Amino acid sequence: MARIVFVDGPMFAGKTEHLIAEAAKLSAGGERFLVFKPALDSRFERNAICSHDGYSFKAIVVDGPQRLFSKTLQNRRPVPRTVIVDEVQFFQPAELMVATVAYLSTKMPAIETIILAGLTRDFRGEPFGAAPQLKEMADQVIELTAKCAVCGGPATRSQRLIDGRPASWFYPVVLVGGQKEGYEPRCVAHHQVRYRRIGKLLKMAGL
Repeated sequence: MARIVFVDGPMFAGKTEHLIAEAAKLSAGGERFLVFKPALDSRFERNAICSHDGYSFKAIVVDGPQRLFSKTLQNRRPVPRTVIVDEVQFFQPAELMVATVAYLSTKMPAIETIILAGLTRDFRGEPFGAAPQLKEMADQVIELTAKCAVCGGPATRSQRLIDGRPASWFYPVVLVGGQKEGYEPRCVAHHQVRYRRIGKLLKMAGL
């Protein structure tokens, strides 16, 4: 079975930079590997994973778990020893993404390591896509934190700001960004979501 590594943390914690460093080491060592990113993530370079600090590494853009699976099979001669996937929370449907990673890790013996990175919580602080399940599947979890934009303490949440104000619970979950004027890292104490209580009550009621 392939070893699964999950890199967790809020925005601006350095998750993608960690993946880029891993890919650079594999490349320098002449290893066979693939790097994937979701088509939904169009913030920076189209065909590369990019960190907020300006680092990048070439990646295969796929529009879902099916394409990730088929692209891995297309590149199986020789089979990659490592598969790297960024922004796993954007791969939908989540159940299929979990099944895809499970298959690659157990049914393709040549794959030794799968490195995943993503947000396990959305801007509301709620579970985000397949990321929480993939984190539970991991053999190793790398927890990264950022610096809270308010107090400077360890940040574990991604704060979405709309016109400088905390976003409402009722905004869409998927609003791809990354610009510092739209998002910033926050600690739990300073993470804010307008109408959070009402939103949670409606969620509990199935509305």
